[in-house]
Amino acid sequence: MRDSFLMVDGMNTIRDVLLLLRGSQAHCLVVYKCHDADEYGVLLVSDIGRKVLATGRHPDRINVYEVMSKPAITVPATTDIVYCAQLFTRCGISRAPVVDKTGDIVGIVSLNDLVLRGLQPLFENIRTESGDGEAVPKAAQQTEQQRPEEHADD
Repeated sequence: MRDSFLMVDGMNTIRDVLLLLRGSQAHCLVVYKCHDADEYGVLLVSDIGRKVLATGRHPDRINVYEVMSKPAITVPATTDIVYCAQLFTRCGISRAPVVDKTGDIVGIVSLNDLVLRGLQPLFENIRTESGDGEAVPKAAQQTEQQRPEEHADD
């Protein structure tokens, strides 16, 4: 989970968002609620690519609310990463806001984050350190060791 994230108003233009994104590493923005009974929205860079760039629409003439997904599918901060990955798969999403017990957004989680964190313990169990300190899977080391020696005649 990334605990730093960007939030925007649904009335902002896509141009405003692009200027905001230019100086960040973000691929996802959370759209503020309009009122207490409202829900959060989510705007992905890929949404802008599909719904603005690919359609030839001008970013100055499109508001965030026209492109965003709403209501955002949120994930409780206490959710196990396996269940979170299953939710992402079932819903066909790649990122989601993470909420605390009060429903406030505390971060953003991506499928990439889940894969890297979820598979890291498994990967660490099957790797060893190479001579230069670089982590190399055991299978790769065995393959290198089993290669036939170069012919000295050549």
